[in-house]
Amino acid sequence: MITRIYLSKEFAKVEDDLRNLNKATEQLDTGPKETNVVLDDQQTNLYNITQKADTNSDKKREDLITEIIIQTKNIEATGGGISADQYFKQARVMLSYQNYLFAREYFLKSYLADKNYKAGSNAAVICSKYLKRYDEAEKIFKQIIQDQPDTPLAYYNRACNFVRMNSYDYAISNLKKALELGKEEYYQEALMDDTFIPLREMEGFKQLLPDYKGGQ
Repeated sequence: MITRIYLSKEFAKVEDDLRNLNKATEQLDTGPKETNVVLDDQQTNLYNITQKADTNSDKKREDLITEIIIQTKNIEATGGGISADQYFKQARVMLSYQNYLFAREYFLKSYLADKNYKAGSNAAVICSKYLKRYDEAEKIFKQIIQDQPDTPLAYYNRACNFVRMNSYDYAISNLKKALELGKEEYYQEALMDDTFIPLREMEGFKQLLPDYKGGQ
């Protein structure tokens, strides 16, 4: 898959976007501040735009995605609240359009709002798989595991990130933990996951997945 990141003219400077996203990542150390979210006209409009972007054609969707980005920045700039669920929906729209920068930002903000490990894991996977920001992904995975240590999804995706970092021993130890916590859910997936091809000749990996079929 060719990675394509769509940015409107208003947000064409990737360096500025990355600086803004780094600020969001720094919040992982302290967690989100509690806010009382009351939907106003701006927030209702943002919700409606997001719903439309899920169903419209690509041409129309480009305009809607630009509008989502602008509306979100306007609400945040005025101190308005955006719910974790709304950020999550926006992130899914951005991801479906391969806009990985803003998908990562909105998933992360969803996680910061209510510690939803799926949102946090999605943000980390985007950092690792699409943006090649492995250290940032690791920071997010560590925070998820600290918050919810019995989450196999975080360990599984963290293992994939360690493979991309060429840290194979750490990859195996995290995959082992993922299978201990969720073998029924992740064993079959791991058997076919091409991400683990670099591990298949390692003894520790063979013990975990003796019937590994990745790359076949």
